[in-house]
Amino acid sequence: MDLEAYWEKRHFDATPEPRGEVEEAGRQLLFVVQMHDASHLHFDFRLEMGGVLKSWAVPKGPSLNPAEKRLAVEVEDHPKAYGRFEGVIPEPQYGAGTVLLWDRGHWLPDGEPLEAYRKGHIRFSLVGERLKGKWSLLRMHESSGKRANWLLVKTRDRYTSSLPLADKESATSVVSGLTLREMAARVGRVKHHVQEESGVNPEPDEDMKAQGSVLIAGVLLSHPARMVYPDDGYSKLAVARYYDDMAGRMLSSLSRRPLSILRCPDGISKTCFFQKHMAGAMPDFLKTVLVQESDKKACYMLANDSRSMLGLVQMGVIEFHTWGARRDRLDRPDCMIFDLDPGPGVLWSDVCQGAQLIRALLHELELPAYLKTSGGKGLHIEVPLLRVHEWQEVKDFSHRVALHMQDEWPALFVASMSKEKRKFRIFVDYLRNTRGATTVAAYSLRARVGAPIATPLYWEELADVPSASAFTLRNIHDRLTRLRQEPWGDYEVVRTRIRKAAREALHRKGGRS
Repeated sequence: MDLEAYWEKRHFDATPEPRGEVEEAGRQLLFVVQMHDASHLHFDFRLEMGGVLKSWAVPKGPSLNPAEKRLAVEVEDHPKAYGRFEGVIPEPQYGAGTVLLWDRGHWLPDGEPLEAYRKGHIRFSLVGERLKGKWSLLRMHESSGKRANWLLVKTRDRYTSSLPLADKESATSVVSGLTLREMAARVGRVKHHVQEESGVNPEPDEDMKAQGSVLIAGVLLSHPARMVYPDDGYSKLAVARYYDDMAGRMLSSLSRRPLSILRCPDGISKTCFFQKHMAGAMPDFLKTVLVQESDKKACYMLANDSRSMLGLVQMGVIEFHTWGARRDRLDRPDCMIFDLDPGPGVLWSDVCQGAQLIRALLHELELPAYLKTSGGKGLHIEVPLLRVHEWQEVKDFSHRVALHMQDEWPALFVASMSKEKRKFRIFVDYLRNTRGATTVAAYSLRARVGAPIATPLYWEELADVPSASAFTLRNIHDRLTRLRQEPWGDYEVVRTRIRKAAREALHRKGGRS
Protein backbone atom coordinates (compact mmCIF):
# COMPACT_ATOMS: atom_id res chain seq x y z
CA MET A 1 0.00 0.00 0.00
CA ASP A 2 1.32 3.45 -0.86
CA LEU A 3 0.11 6.99 -1.47
CA GLU A 4 2.10 7.87 -4.58
CA ALA A 5 -0.99 8.25 -6.78
CA TYR A 6 -2.66 10.44 -4.14
CA TRP A 7 0.41 12.67 -3.79
CA GLU A 8 0.98 13.01 -7.54
CA LYS A 9 -2.52 14.39 -8.11
CA ARG A 10 -2.31 17.16 -5.51
CA HIS A 11 -0.34 20.35 -4.84
CA PHE A 12 -0.23 20.61 -1.06
CA ASP A 13 0.83 24.24 -1.05
CA ALA A 14 -2.50 25.07 -2.71
CA THR A 15 -5.00 22.54 -1.33
CA PRO A 16 -6.13 22.22 2.31
CA GLU A 17 -6.16 18.43 1.97
CA PRO A 18 -3.64 16.65 4.23
CA ARG A 19 -0.56 15.11 2.63
CA GLY A 20 -0.54 12.27 5.14
CA GLU A 21 1.60 9.14 5.37
CA VAL A 22 1.07 5.39 5.47
CA GLU A 23 0.35 4.64 9.15
CA GLU A 24 0.21 1.65 11.46
CA ALA A 25 -3.27 0.36 12.21
CA GLY A 26 -4.89 1.59 15.41
CA ARG A 27 -6.97 -0.41 17.85
CA GLN A 28 -10.00 0.10 15.59
CA LEU A 29 -10.16 0.33 11.80
CA LEU A 30 -11.43 3.69 10.58
CA PHE A 31 -14.24 4.14 8.10
CA VAL A 32 -15.36 7.44 6.60
CA VAL A 33 -18.01 8.58 4.15
CA GLN A 34 -17.49 12.03 2.64
CA MET A 35 -19.98 13.90 0.49
CA HIS A 36 -18.03 15.53 -2.34
CA ASP A 37 -19.62 18.26 -4.48
CA ALA A 38 -17.00 18.35 -7.23
CA SER A 39 -17.65 18.25 -11.00
CA HIS A 40 -20.55 16.03 -10.00
CA LEU A 41 -21.94 15.25 -6.58
CA HIS A 42 -20.93 11.85 -5.20
CA PHE A 43 -20.04 10.09 -1.97
CA ASP A 44 -16.52 8.87 -1.14
CA PHE A 45 -16.60 5.62 0.84
CA ARG A 46 -13.34 4.80 2.65
CA LEU A 47 -12.19 1.78 4.70
CA GLU A 48 -8.87 1.61 6.55
CA MET A 49 -6.65 -1.22 5.22
CA GLY A 50 -2.90 -1.64 5.27
CA GLY A 51 -2.20 1.77 6.79
CA VAL A 52 -4.26 3.75 4.23
CA LEU A 53 -7.90 4.41 3.40
CA LYS A 54 -9.06 2.21 0.53
CA SER A 55 -11.47 4.48 -1.34
CA TRP A 56 -14.45 4.19 -3.67
CA ALA A 57 -16.52 6.93 -5.33
CA VAL A 58 -20.21 6.07 -4.94
CA PRO A 59 -22.23 8.30 -7.34
CA LYS A 60 -25.61 7.74 -5.67
CA GLY A 61 -24.32 7.20 -2.17
CA PRO A 62 -24.92 4.21 0.11
CA SER A 63 -28.40 2.75 0.44
CA LEU A 64 -29.96 0.94 3.39
CA ASN A 65 -32.11 -1.10 1.00
CA PRO A 66 -30.46 -4.48 0.14
CA ALA A 67 -32.24 -4.44 -3.23
CA GLU A 68 -30.37 -1.28 -4.28
CA LYS A 69 -26.86 -2.28 -5.32
CA ARG A 70 -24.84 0.91 -5.58
CA LEU A 71 -21.97 1.34 -8.05
CA ALA A 72 -18.68 2.05 -6.23
CA VAL A 73 -15.74 3.05 -8.44
CA GLU A 74 -12.38 2.32 -6.85
CA VAL A 75 -10.08 5.35 -6.70
CA GLU A 76 -6.57 5.97 -5.36
CA ASP A 77 -5.74 5.16 -1.74
CA HIS A 78 -5.99 8.12 0.65
CA PRO A 79 -4.08 8.74 3.93
CA LYS A 80 -5.83 8.08 7.22
CA ALA A 81 -5.55 11.80 7.97
CA TYR A 82 -8.05 12.36 5.15
CA GLY A 83 -10.66 10.81 7.39
CA ARG A 84 -10.76 14.07 9.37
CA PHE A 85 -10.84 16.39 6.38
CA GLU A 86 -13.70 18.58 5.29
CA GLY A 87 -13.55 21.91 3.54
CA VAL A 88 -13.31 23.49 0.11
CA ILE A 89 -10.74 22.31 -2.43
CA PRO A 90 -10.07 25.37 -4.61
CA GLU A 91 -10.01 25.55 -8.39
CA PRO A 92 -8.09 24.40 -10.39
CA GLN A 93 -6.92 21.71 -7.96
CA TYR A 94 -7.77 18.04 -8.48
CA GLY A 95 -11.23 17.30 -7.07
CA ALA A 96 -12.07 21.01 -6.68
CA GLY A 97 -15.28 21.44 -4.70
CA THR A 98 -16.75 21.14 -1.22
CA VAL A 99 -16.06 18.07 0.93
CA LEU A 100 -18.33 17.26 3.88
CA LEU A 101 -17.79 14.56 6.52
CA TRP A 102 -21.12 12.77 6.18
CA ASP A 103 -20.32 9.76 8.39
CA ARG A 104 -17.44 8.26 10.33
CA GLY A 105 -16.74 5.49 12.81
CA HIS A 106 -15.02 2.10 12.74
CA TRP A 107 -15.54 -1.06 10.74
CA LEU A 108 -15.26 -4.75 11.56
CA PRO A 109 -14.09 -7.02 8.72
CA ASP A 110 -15.44 -10.52 8.38
CA GLY A 111 -12.08 -12.24 8.00
CA GLU A 112 -8.73 -10.83 6.90
CA PRO A 113 -9.51 -7.53 5.11
CA LEU A 114 -6.61 -7.40 2.62
CA GLU A 115 -7.20 -11.00 1.55
CA ALA A 116 -10.91 -10.24 1.08
CA TYR A 117 -9.99 -7.14 -0.94
CA ARG A 118 -7.72 -9.16 -3.22
CA LYS A 119 -10.46 -11.75 -3.74
CA GLY A 120 -12.92 -8.99 -4.56
CA HIS A 121 -15.53 -9.71 -1.88
CA ILE A 122 -15.34 -7.77 1.38
CA ARG A 123 -17.92 -8.55 4.06
CA PHE A 124 -17.96 -6.18 7.01
CA SER A 125 -19.95 -4.35 9.68
CA LEU A 126 -20.07 -0.59 10.16
CA VAL A 127 -20.31 1.20 13.49
CA GLY A 128 -20.87 4.79 12.44
CA GLU A 129 -22.98 7.76 13.39
CA ARG A 130 -25.29 7.13 10.41
CA LEU A 131 -24.33 3.81 8.84
CA LYS A 132 -24.53 0.66 10.94
CA GLY A 133 -24.86 -3.07 10.49
CA LYS A 134 -23.61 -5.51 7.86
CA TRP A 135 -22.47 -4.59 4.34
CA SER A 136 -20.61 -6.05 1.37
CA LEU A 137 -18.36 -4.72 -1.36
CA LEU A 138 -18.20 -6.94 -4.48
CA ARG A 139 -15.80 -6.33 -7.34
CA MET A 140 -17.30 -6.52 -10.80
CA HIS A 141 -15.53 -7.65 -14.00
CA GLU A 142 -12.44 -5.49 -14.50
CA SER A 143 -11.53 -4.02 -17.87
CA SER A 144 -7.81 -3.74 -18.56
CA GLY A 145 -6.41 -0.25 -17.81
CA LYS A 146 -9.58 0.96 -16.12
CA ARG A 147 -10.39 1.50 -12.49
CA ALA A 148 -12.23 -1.38 -10.89
CA ASN A 149 -15.98 -1.12 -10.46
CA TRP A 150 -17.51 -2.58 -7.29
CA LEU A 151 -20.99 -2.83 -5.85
CA LEU A 152 -21.75 -1.55 -2.35
CA VAL A 153 -24.64 -3.57 -0.93
CA LYS A 154 -26.43 -3.47 2.42
CA THR A 155 -26.89 -6.91 3.99
CA ARG A 156 -30.36 -7.51 5.39
CA ASP A 157 -30.43 -6.95 9.16
CA ARG A 158 -32.21 -4.72 11.67
CA TYR A 159 -30.65 -1.61 10.11
CA THR A 160 -32.12 -2.12 6.63
CA SER A 161 -34.62 0.48 5.43
CA SER A 162 -36.30 1.71 2.25
CA LEU A 163 -35.99 5.37 3.33
CA PRO A 164 -33.47 7.58 1.51
CA LEU A 165 -30.36 8.54 3.49
CA ALA A 166 -29.42 12.00 2.25
CA ASP A 167 -29.71 14.61 -0.44
CA LYS A 168 -27.52 17.54 -1.44
CA GLU A 169 -29.67 20.21 0.20
CA SER A 170 -30.31 18.66 3.62
CA ALA A 171 -27.23 16.48 4.29
CA THR A 172 -25.12 17.76 7.16
CA SER A 173 -21.62 17.13 8.45
CA VAL A 174 -21.27 14.86 11.49
CA VAL A 175 -18.46 17.18 12.67
CA SER A 176 -19.51 20.77 11.95
CA GLY A 177 -23.27 20.32 11.43
CA LEU A 178 -23.02 22.37 8.22
CA THR A 179 -24.63 21.57 4.87
CA LEU A 180 -22.63 21.71 1.64
CA ARG A 181 -24.20 25.08 0.83
CA GLU A 182 -23.45 26.50 4.31
CA MET A 183 -19.86 25.30 4.22
CA ALA A 184 -19.23 26.86 0.81
CA ALA A 185 -20.94 30.09 1.93
CA ARG A 186 -18.76 30.38 5.04
CA VAL A 187 -15.62 29.96 2.98
CA GLY A 188 -16.91 32.54 0.50
CA ARG A 189 -17.57 35.07 3.25
CA VAL A 190 -14.06 34.72 4.61
CA LYS A 191 -12.57 35.03 1.12
CA HIS A 192 -14.57 38.22 0.52
CA HIS A 193 -13.49 39.60 3.90
CA VAL A 194 -9.83 38.90 3.16
CA GLN A 195 -10.08 40.60 -0.23
CA GLU A 196 -11.60 43.69 1.40
CA GLU A 197 -8.87 43.75 4.07
CA SER A 198 -6.03 43.42 1.59
CA GLY A 199 -7.47 45.32 -1.36
CA VAL A 200 -6.28 42.46 -3.56
CA ASN A 201 -8.37 40.40 -5.95
CA PRO A 202 -6.59 37.05 -5.77
CA GLU A 203 -5.93 35.04 -8.89
CA PRO A 204 -6.81 31.32 -8.83
CA ASP A 205 -3.17 30.25 -8.59
CA GLU A 206 -2.24 32.45 -5.63
CA ASP A 207 -0.71 30.58 -2.72
CA MET A 208 -3.17 29.46 -0.02
CA LYS A 209 -6.17 30.40 -2.16
CA ALA A 210 -7.12 33.84 -0.91
CA GLN A 211 -5.43 33.31 2.43
CA GLY A 212 -8.60 32.27 4.20
CA SER A 213 -10.58 29.44 2.62
CA VAL A 214 -9.37 26.52 4.71
CA LEU A 215 -11.94 24.58 6.70
CA ILE A 216 -10.52 21.94 9.05
CA ALA A 217 -12.55 19.84 11.50
CA GLY A 218 -15.48 22.20 11.02
CA VAL A 219 -13.39 25.28 11.86
CA LEU A 220 -12.74 28.06 9.38
CA LEU A 221 -9.04 28.91 9.59
CA SER A 222 -8.22 32.50 8.68
CA HIS A 223 -4.75 33.63 7.54
CA PRO A 224 -3.53 30.05 6.99
CA ALA A 225 -0.26 31.22 5.40
CA ARG A 226 0.76 33.33 8.41
CA MET A 227 4.18 32.16 9.63
CA VAL A 228 3.88 30.80 13.17
CA TYR A 229 7.41 29.38 13.21
CA PRO A 230 9.22 31.81 10.88
CA ASP A 231 12.68 30.32 11.42
CA ASP A 232 11.37 26.85 10.52
CA GLY A 233 8.90 27.77 7.79
CA TYR A 234 5.74 26.47 9.51
CA SER A 235 2.50 28.32 8.91
CA LYS A 236 -0.73 28.51 10.84
CA LEU A 237 -2.12 25.90 8.45
CA ALA A 238 0.78 23.55 9.26
CA VAL A 239 0.02 23.92 12.98
CA ALA A 240 -3.70 23.30 12.37
CA ARG A 241 -3.00 20.21 10.27
CA TYR A 242 -0.70 18.86 12.94
CA TYR A 243 -3.30 19.22 15.67
CA ASP A 244 -6.00 17.79 13.40
CA ASP A 245 -3.78 14.75 12.78
CA MET A 246 -2.99 14.40 16.50
CA ALA A 247 -6.50 14.89 17.86
CA GLY A 248 -7.08 11.16 18.28
CA ARG A 249 -3.91 10.79 20.34
CA MET A 250 -4.33 13.98 22.37
CA LEU A 251 -8.00 13.96 23.28
CA SER A 252 -7.79 10.89 25.52
CA SER A 253 -5.79 12.99 28.00
CA LEU A 254 -6.91 16.49 26.94
CA SER A 255 -10.69 16.26 27.03
CA ARG A 256 -12.74 17.27 30.07
CA ARG A 257 -9.77 18.98 31.74
CA PRO A 258 -9.57 22.71 32.48
CA LEU A 259 -7.03 24.22 30.12
CA SER A 260 -4.44 26.92 30.20
CA ILE A 261 -3.20 27.93 26.78
CA LEU A 262 -0.27 29.76 25.27
CA ARG A 263 -1.34 32.03 22.43
CA CYS A 264 0.94 33.53 19.78
CA PRO A 265 -1.50 35.23 17.37
CA ASP A 266 1.27 36.65 15.17
CA GLY A 267 3.75 33.79 15.50
CA ILE A 268 6.28 32.79 18.14
CA SER A 269 8.69 35.62 17.25
CA LYS A 270 6.07 38.22 18.26
CA THR A 271 4.09 38.68 21.46
CA CYS A 272 2.86 35.47 23.12
CA PHE A 273 0.76 35.28 26.27
CA PHE A 274 -0.50 32.65 28.69
CA GLN A 275 -4.27 32.50 29.24
CA LYS A 276 -6.12 30.59 31.95
CA HIS A 277 -9.65 31.94 31.85
CA MET A 278 -12.24 32.22 29.10
CA ALA A 279 -12.03 35.80 27.86
CA GLY A 280 -12.39 37.79 24.67
CA ALA A 281 -13.70 36.53 21.35
CA MET A 282 -13.43 32.75 21.63
CA PRO A 283 -15.30 30.16 19.53
CA ASP A 284 -18.95 29.96 20.56
CA PHE A 285 -18.88 26.15 20.41
CA LEU A 286 -16.07 25.91 22.98
CA LYS A 287 -17.18 24.15 26.17
CA THR A 288 -16.29 25.64 29.55
CA VAL A 289 -16.28 24.75 33.23
CA LEU A 290 -16.71 26.99 36.27
CA VAL A 291 -13.92 26.55 38.80
CA GLN A 292 -13.98 27.87 42.34
CA GLU A 293 -10.78 29.80 42.97
CA SER A 294 -9.69 31.35 46.26
CA ASP A 295 -11.81 34.48 45.94
CA LYS A 296 -14.14 33.89 42.98
CA LYS A 297 -15.45 31.49 40.39
CA ALA A 298 -13.57 31.50 37.11
CA CYS A 299 -14.51 30.13 33.69
CA TYR A 300 -11.97 27.73 32.21
CA MET A 301 -11.86 26.38 28.66
CA LEU A 302 -12.23 22.71 27.68
CA ALA A 303 -11.09 20.99 24.49
CA ASN A 304 -13.32 17.92 24.29
CA ASP A 305 -13.09 17.32 20.54
CA SER A 306 -11.02 18.14 17.48
CA ARG A 307 -13.28 21.06 16.59
CA SER A 308 -12.52 22.71 19.94
CA MET A 309 -8.79 22.12 19.49
CA LEU A 310 -8.85 23.65 16.00
CA GLY A 311 -11.04 26.51 17.20
CA LEU A 312 -8.32 27.40 19.71
CA VAL A 313 -5.63 27.10 17.03
CA GLN A 314 -7.65 29.58 14.98
CA MET A 315 -7.27 31.96 17.96
CA GLY A 316 -3.49 31.58 17.86
CA VAL A 317 -3.04 28.80 20.42
CA ILE A 318 0.27 26.95 20.16
CA GLU A 319 0.53 25.16 23.51
CA PHE A 320 -2.09 23.18 25.46
CA HIS A 321 -1.59 22.82 29.24
CA THR A 322 -3.98 20.75 31.35
CA TRP A 323 -5.05 20.32 34.94
CA GLY A 324 -4.31 17.00 36.61
CA ALA A 325 -8.05 16.44 37.19
CA ARG A 326 -11.19 16.23 35.07
CA ARG A 327 -14.19 18.53 35.26
CA ASP A 328 -16.51 16.08 37.06
CA ARG A 329 -14.06 15.63 39.98
CA LEU A 330 -11.82 18.68 40.14
CA ASP A 331 -11.08 17.85 43.78
CA ARG A 332 -9.55 14.47 42.87
CA PRO A 333 -6.33 14.43 40.79
CA ASP A 334 -5.92 11.47 38.44
CA CYS A 335 -2.15 11.71 37.99
CA MET A 336 0.99 12.59 39.93
CA ILE A 337 3.66 14.50 38.01
CA PHE A 338 7.37 15.03 38.46
CA ASP A 339 8.77 17.73 36.20
CA LEU A 340 12.56 17.37 36.00
CA ASP A 341 13.71 20.92 35.33
CA PRO A 342 17.50 21.19 34.83
CA GLY A 343 19.25 24.27 36.16
CA PRO A 344 22.21 26.03 34.51
CA GLY A 345 25.12 23.68 33.83
CA VAL A 346 23.13 20.42 33.94
CA LEU A 347 23.90 18.04 31.08
CA TRP A 348 21.17 16.16 29.21
CA SER A 349 22.78 12.88 30.27
CA ASP A 350 22.29 13.97 33.89
CA VAL A 351 18.60 14.61 33.26
CA CYS A 352 18.23 11.12 31.78
CA GLN A 353 20.08 9.58 34.73
CA GLY A 354 17.86 11.51 37.13
CA ALA A 355 14.72 10.24 35.42
CA GLN A 356 15.91 6.64 35.70
CA LEU A 357 16.64 7.09 39.42
CA ILE A 358 13.14 8.43 40.09
CA ARG A 359 11.67 5.62 38.02
CA ALA A 360 13.58 3.08 40.14
CA LEU A 361 12.22 4.62 43.35
CA LEU A 362 8.66 4.63 42.04
CA HIS A 363 9.08 0.98 41.02
CA GLU A 364 10.11 0.13 44.59
CA LEU A 365 6.98 1.93 45.80
CA GLU A 366 4.91 -0.14 43.32
CA LEU A 367 3.87 2.94 41.32
CA PRO A 368 3.88 2.90 37.50
CA ALA A 369 5.86 5.64 35.78
CA TYR A 370 5.35 7.08 32.30
CA LEU A 371 7.84 9.32 30.53
CA LYS A 372 7.67 12.19 28.07
CA THR A 373 9.98 14.91 26.82
CA SER A 374 8.86 18.40 27.81
CA GLY A 375 9.71 19.85 24.42
CA GLY A 376 11.85 22.32 26.36
CA LYS A 377 14.81 21.34 28.51
CA GLY A 378 13.60 18.54 30.77
CA LEU A 379 11.54 15.40 31.21
CA HIS A 380 8.16 14.71 32.76
CA ILE A 381 7.33 11.55 34.72
CA GLU A 382 3.65 10.75 35.29
CA VAL A 383 2.00 8.28 37.64
CA PRO A 384 -1.62 7.45 36.62
CA LEU A 385 -3.82 7.57 39.72
CA LEU A 386 -7.28 6.44 40.61
CA ARG A 387 -9.41 9.39 41.69
CA VAL A 388 -9.33 8.58 45.38
CA HIS A 389 -6.83 11.14 46.75
CA GLU A 390 -7.21 14.80 47.55
CA TRP A 391 -4.78 17.31 46.07
CA GLN A 392 -2.91 17.81 49.33
CA GLU A 393 -2.26 14.08 49.69
CA VAL A 394 -0.71 13.87 46.23
CA LYS A 395 1.29 17.06 46.69
CA ASP A 396 2.64 15.92 50.06
CA PHE A 397 3.67 12.52 48.76
CA SER A 398 5.36 13.94 45.65
CA HIS A 399 7.18 16.47 47.86
CA ARG A 400 8.50 13.64 49.99
CA VAL A 401 9.75 11.89 46.86
CA ALA A 402 11.53 15.09 45.79
CA LEU A 403 13.11 15.49 49.23
CA HIS A 404 14.25 11.88 49.20
CA MET A 405 15.94 12.33 45.83
CA GLN A 406 17.64 15.48 47.13
CA ASP A 407 18.83 13.70 50.27
CA GLU A 408 20.15 10.66 48.42
CA TRP A 409 21.80 12.49 45.50
CA PRO A 410 22.43 16.06 46.67
CA ALA A 411 24.82 16.77 43.81
CA LEU A 412 22.14 15.91 41.25
CA PHE A 413 18.75 16.90 42.67
CA VAL A 414 17.18 19.80 44.50
CA ALA A 415 13.64 20.06 45.86
CA SER A 416 13.62 23.86 46.06
CA MET A 417 12.71 26.45 43.43
CA SER A 418 15.54 28.71 44.60
CA LYS A 419 17.63 29.79 41.60
CA GLU A 420 20.78 29.76 43.70
CA LYS A 421 20.30 26.13 44.74
CA ARG A 422 19.39 24.99 41.22
CA LYS A 423 22.76 25.66 39.60
CA PHE A 424 24.16 22.35 38.27
CA ARG A 425 21.16 20.50 39.73
CA ILE A 426 17.78 19.21 38.59
CA PHE A 427 14.77 20.71 40.31
CA VAL A 428 12.27 17.91 41.01
CA ASP A 429 9.20 20.06 40.48
CA TYR A 430 6.47 18.46 42.57
CA LEU A 431 4.39 21.67 42.54
CA ARG A 432 2.62 20.46 39.41
CA ASN A 433 0.56 18.45 41.90
CA THR A 434 -1.12 21.57 43.30
CA ARG A 435 -4.77 22.30 42.59
CA GLY A 436 -4.90 24.67 39.63
CA ALA A 437 -1.38 23.91 38.39
CA THR A 438 -1.02 22.70 34.80
CA THR A 439 1.38 20.60 32.75
CA VAL A 440 1.98 20.70 29.02
CA ALA A 441 -0.14 18.05 27.32
CA ALA A 442 1.36 15.05 25.54
CA TYR A 443 1.94 15.88 21.86
CA SER A 444 1.49 19.61 22.42
CA LEU A 445 3.69 21.85 20.33
CA ARG A 446 5.96 24.27 22.17
CA ALA A 447 6.38 27.91 21.15
CA ARG A 448 10.12 27.58 20.58
CA VAL A 449 12.39 27.70 17.58
CA GLY A 450 12.47 24.26 15.94
CA ALA A 451 8.76 23.57 16.65
CA PRO A 452 9.49 20.97 19.38
CA ILE A 453 6.78 18.68 20.72
CA ALA A 454 6.19 17.23 24.20
CA THR A 455 6.50 13.56 23.24
CA PRO A 456 5.67 10.35 25.16
CA LEU A 457 8.58 7.89 25.25
CA TYR A 458 9.31 4.29 26.07
CA TRP A 459 11.80 4.12 28.93
CA GLU A 460 13.94 1.80 26.84
CA GLU A 461 14.51 4.46 24.17
CA LEU A 462 15.53 7.28 26.51
CA ALA A 463 19.25 6.59 26.07
CA ASP A 464 18.90 7.21 22.32
CA VAL A 465 16.98 10.49 22.61
CA PRO A 466 19.45 13.37 22.18
CA SER A 467 17.50 16.14 23.92
CA ALA A 468 14.16 17.19 25.39
CA SER A 469 13.38 18.94 22.10
CA ALA A 470 14.40 16.03 19.85
CA PHE A 471 10.92 15.47 18.40
CA THR A 472 9.55 18.28 16.28
CA LEU A 473 6.99 19.12 13.67
CA ARG A 474 9.56 17.98 11.12
CA ASN A 475 10.11 14.43 12.40
CA ILE A 476 7.15 13.51 14.64
CA HIS A 477 5.21 11.76 11.87
CA ASP A 478 8.23 9.61 11.00
CA ARG A 479 8.51 8.62 14.66
CA LEU A 480 4.84 7.71 14.97
CA THR A 481 4.92 5.71 11.74
CA ARG A 482 7.78 3.59 13.12
CA LEU A 483 6.05 2.90 16.44
CA ARG A 484 4.01 -0.28 16.61
CA GLN A 485 1.93 1.08 19.47
CA GLU A 486 1.70 4.13 21.69
CA PRO A 487 4.31 4.34 24.49
CA TRP A 488 1.48 5.28 26.86
CA GLY A 489 -0.98 2.80 25.37
CA ASP A 490 -1.79 1.10 28.70
CA TYR A 491 -1.83 4.32 30.77
CA GLU A 492 -5.53 4.06 31.62
CA VAL A 493 -5.51 0.40 32.63
CA VAL A 494 -2.71 0.68 35.24
CA ARG A 495 -4.22 3.46 37.34
CA THR A 496 -3.45 2.91 40.99
CA ARG A 497 -3.56 4.55 44.39
CA ILE A 498 -0.79 5.71 46.71
CA ARG A 499 -0.94 2.88 49.18
CA LYS A 500 -0.11 2.98 52.86
CA ALA A 501 2.81 0.60 52.20
CA ALA A 502 4.30 3.11 49.74
CA ARG A 503 4.06 5.92 52.29
CA GLU A 504 5.68 3.77 54.95
CA ALA A 505 8.45 2.60 52.61
CA LEU A 506 9.23 6.18 51.64
CA HIS A 507 9.27 7.18 55.32
CA ARG A 508 11.76 4.40 56.08
CA LYS A 509 13.96 5.67 53.25
CA GLY A 510 14.01 9.09 54.88
CA GLY A 511 11.59 11.08 52.72
CA ARG A 512 10.76 14.01 54.98
CA SER A 513 7.25 15.40 55.38
